[in-house]
Order: sequence, then structure tokens, then C-alpha cells
Amino acid sequence: MSANALSAWRHPDTSHAIQWLKDAVSLAKDGRLDAAIHPLEKYIKLKPDHFEAIHLRAEILLKKDDFDGAIKGFTHAIQLKPLNGLPYYNLAQTLQKKGNNKEALRLYNMALELKFEPSITLNGMGIALRDLKRTDEAMSVFNQLITQHPDYLPGYINRCTVFLRQHQLKKAIADCDTALGINENYLDAWYNRGFCFGELLDYQEAHHCYHQVLLRDPDNKKVMFAMALIKLALGDYANGWKEYEVRFDDTSLGLKKPAIQHDVWDGKTPLCSKRVAVYIEQGLGDILQFCRFVPRLADMGAEVWLIAPQSLTRLLESLDSRIHITTGEISAPDYAITLMSLPYLLGINKESEFGRAGYLSAPSGLVTWWQQQLGGNGRVRIGLAWSGNSTHKNDHERSLALADLLAVLPPHLDYVVVQKDIRADDAALLASQSSHRIAQPEKQDFADTAALCASLDLVISVDTSVAHLAGAVGCPLWVLLPHNPDWRWLLGRDDSPWYAGARLWRQPAHGDWQRPLQALAQALLQAYPELQPAVLPTGH
Repeated sequence: MSANALSAWRHPDTSHAIQWLKDAVSLAKDGRLDAAIHPLEKYIKLKPDHFEAIHLRAEILLKKDDFDGAIKGFTHAIQLKPLNGLPYYNLAQTLQKKGNNKEALRLYNMALELKFEPSITLNGMGIALRDLKRTDEAMSVFNQLITQHPDYLPGYINRCTVFLRQHQLKKAIADCDTALGINENYLDAWYNRGFCFGELLDYQEAHHCYHQVLLRDPDNKKVMFAMALIKLALGDYANGWKEYEVRFDDTSLGLKKPAIQHDVWDGKTPLCSKRVAVYIEQGLGDILQFCRFVPRLADMGAEVWLIAPQSLTRLLESLDSRIHITTGEISAPDYAITLMSLPYLLGINKESEFGRAGYLSAPSGLVTWWQQQLGGNGRVRIGLAWSGNSTHKNDHERSLALADLLAVLPPHLDYVVVQKDIRADDAALLASQSSHRIAQPEKQDFADTAALCASLDLVISVDTSVAHLAGAVGCPLWVLLPHNPDWRWLLGRDDSPWYAGARLWRQPAHGDWQRPLQALAQALLQAYPELQPAVLPTGH
């Protein structure tokens, strides 16, 4: 949260426009941000270098998520008063929201040197270091913060998140308990405590913590969403889908609602002869998993348009000939639907209703082309996807280092990289290693990757879009999962109701990839044993 300069507002001593300022300050305090901008802009036009006015406008723009405008404003404020730590701090906050933690860290240091509120500044520094994956440095900053300001509650909550990264869940829970000992009504502590117990798969205690939040804040959408994920992970789809509908109601969840300008289908109104636009949401894997439900709208007589990213359009054309695939807006639809609301709206509450396997397919000519490119040497080929999007909030749990994977993979098999992006350390290892035969073919889009996967004997993937792609096209699939997996992989089973034939390999404890990797390697050897040379009889 940006530091609030409103209470310290200093009006200009003399100005015929003083009322504009008073109006802007009053409206901003009341949260009427759009209304506050108008009188403020009129004042700034008269006094373009008034620090407080420039800074207030930047604060308003930050609250409106106009990050570029806020950055420009805070930068101007720094130029006007370079020895004031407040705009450095707020500029750092803005850059953090844009993901520029490195520059934010530099600005936090400058704010600290200018003696600006050390508690919130150290807190921002720790968060930036954590998000830069400089975990030890983040821990050091939070330790300093808590030592110097033992009653500053966000310090405990954010150090808790660093303990989580280090898989020290007992210490993470202890920080939540300390914060609750200071203030039993501190909602963030109850929420984080629930999250920690969820990581331990103790959903009963997690539910208790989330319930404590709702007792104090009955309309807390973030907690409602967390409880929805628990229900879905336990296979309670009827209640889980319903509660999952709150996912766009709290911006802190980071799930952006599609900009829909049309009537939203309620799940009850007949769709016969109606034009329906289905808007995608969240990640590519979500689209690949949930697109299976779109043809059911066509079964109801609707003219269905699925709006998809360019990278998926060629593959999604195989979904159903009745479905129109487009990358742009639809002209005058009768109804709109967000993709992941379909199970709720359609009342799909049983695993048996998830649909057939192989609901997507790669173009046959493309499969043939890949088979020719790979060559017909008769060797077993295994596709590999060991890491996903590095910016994903759970990347540190779900992605692997290539070195850990290669350490267990049998060297007598051929391997093919099926993921698109490769991190620098892994690219260097691929270039230097000689223990395994690993091909790295170029792929244009998801249809290309689907055809490649269809040319392989097996795909091994972590929880990323490649896993959903391979499952959607019906490829043999093994998925490596963290201890507390995403809800869609459920709990305590090695199969998936979403993808027939998929086999799941789960961490038995946080951060323990070695045991599932060793088990997977043994299964590979059993499925594809190394051929031994024939022993010829000796002659006499």
C-alpha cells in the first residue's frame, strides 16, 4: 500500500485555486478517485511544479492501476524534492507492481538512506528480494525489520512467506501465531496460517483458519476463493465450482476478468439459435483443460465463438467443427461466458461428466512431418518439460532444474525437449552435457507442439501447459507434482479424471523431488528396458 501523504497535505499559502485543492484532497480521502482527478488537474495546470499536487495525482493513478502514469508522477516528484523519501518509496511500490523488483530495491535503499519510515521501507525491500528469489537476503531484511520493529505485523507475515519458500512450514506457522498473539484479529495472519496448513495438506485446520477470517470479514473474497480451491482439490465440484465464481472479485488474487461488454449467460436461459462468445481466462493450460466444455454449448443449439490467443488457434480448430475460433471480438453476441465458469453453469459435478480423452488433435500432416524430422531409428523417444513460466507465482514449487531430472533419466533412451522456454542455466547444461541424447526442435505454436508430442512414446512434464496439451491430445503422459499440487490434480491418487491414462508422480514432502524422480526412473526402466546384447555360444 502506498504511503498516504493526504494527512500531511500542505496547501499553498495563497492561490485563487485553493478550492480546487481542497476538493481534490477531500474527494481522494473519500475514495472518489475519478472525481478527485478533475480539480487536481486544473490546479496542476496553474502550478505544474507543486510537489504535493504532483505526488497526490501519482498516488491516485497508482490506486487506479495506471502504473505508467504513476511512475511518471512519482519521478517528477523526486525531481522536485530529491531529499524527500516518500516519492522514492511510492515509486518503488509502483515498480514492484509492474514486476520490476530490481529497480524497486534500489529505490527502497534510497528511501531508507533518506530516513523514510524504516518499517514499511524494510518491508518493501524484503518483498522485492523475496520476489527476486534472493531468499537469504530477504530473510535477513525481515529479521532486521522484526528486531527493530517487533510490533510491525506485516514483518511476520512476509517473513512467513520466505519460510514457505524454504519449506520451513513450522517456522512459517510460528510467525503467524506470533502476529496473532499481538493482534488476534489480524486477518492476514489467519489467512497465511490457513495457507500454511493447506501446504501441509491439513485442510481441516486450513478451513478453520479461513473460517476465522470470515467470522471477522464475512465478505472476504480472497478467503472464499481459497476455500473453493480446497473443495475442488477434494473433488467437491458442486460447491467448489459455485465458490470459484468469486475469483475475479479480489484483485490481489491476480486473476484478471475479461472485458465483457455483453449480457452474461446465467446457465438457465435457452441458447438455441443464440450467438455465444466464450472468453478465455488465466493461463494456456487452463484454456487447454477447460475448452473441452465449449462444444456443450453447441449441443444446446448455440452459435459458439471461442476467443483464443493466436498461439492456440490452429490447435483449437480441432475441438469441434461447430465452434468458431477467433482472436478478436465477436459481433453482437447474445451472451458471453468466461471459460472456467462453464462447469458451474453447465452443472458438471461428476468426474464421469468431464468428457472423452483426446478432445484435441494435431493436424495429421504435421504429425507425419515431425515423425520424418525425428527419423525412424526405432528408438524410444520421451518428451521432456521440466519447467514452466518463471513468473508464475508457484514456479518455485512446480518447476525442476534440468540437472535434477538428468541425474535420474536412463541414458539409453532418446529425449526431446517439448517446452518452449529454457532458462539460462538449463540451456548451458543442454549445450555442455553428453550423457543423454536430447533433441531441441524449434516449435512454432501449440499445434506444432501437439504434433511433436503425438510423435513421441511418452511425455514427462511438470504442472505446466505442456502437461495439459499432452493430456488434451491423448498422448501418454506422466506428470511430476509438488507436495501440495494445484487443485485440478486432486489428492492421494496417481491418475487423473481430466486426462485418461495420465500417471501422476507426487512429492511425499515439500521440496522432495528425489523420491518421485527415482520412482519415475525405475518405472521408465521397467517400461523401456535397455536391450542387452545377445550372448553367442563359444566355438570349439
